[in-house]
Amino acid sequence: MGASTSGMGRLTSLRCIGVPTMGKRRKPSPLSAARTAEVEANCKHLARKPGVCRKKGCGKTLAGRQTRWCSKACATWFTNQHRWTNARRQAKSLVAHYKCAKCDGFFKTVEVNHIEPCVGERGWSCHHHEINLEVVCKNCHKKITAEQRKEGLI
Repeated sequence: MGASTSGMGRLTSLRCIGVPTMGKRRKPSPLSAARTAEVEANCKHLARKPGVCRKKGCGKTLAGRQTRWCSKACATWFTNQHRWTNARRQAKSLVAHYKCAKCDGFFKTVEVNHIEPCVGERGWSCHHHEINLEVVCKNCHKKITAEQRKEGLI
């Protein structure tokens, strides 16, 4: 009915029937925007000079409509250091051939462990900084988690 078909009844146009197309970006929810602002306010790895990129060590002057980051690379750095899904992906990509940091074995799948435990912080948090993450195998992760529970850390 609003979409055209060709050949064997295959759909060729979805735009006219109101189906969202790929490539449209979702707006961040107010909750995640508020959490991001909270993390930015408390992060010790961010510079706080007005008119300057917030990534410590960058120091470039902001131009035009830029308010926090001088480039997409600096904004991506912040996301990779503070958002759990990005931080986990980044930590895995830095490890060659999925080598466990504890037993030095090589594995097909590995898990990312917080060196300093974080309880319930799976969204935006400073606990996800690269220096607080290590890539370990599943068995080592179980052992580490069991020890932390025994000590009452988690």
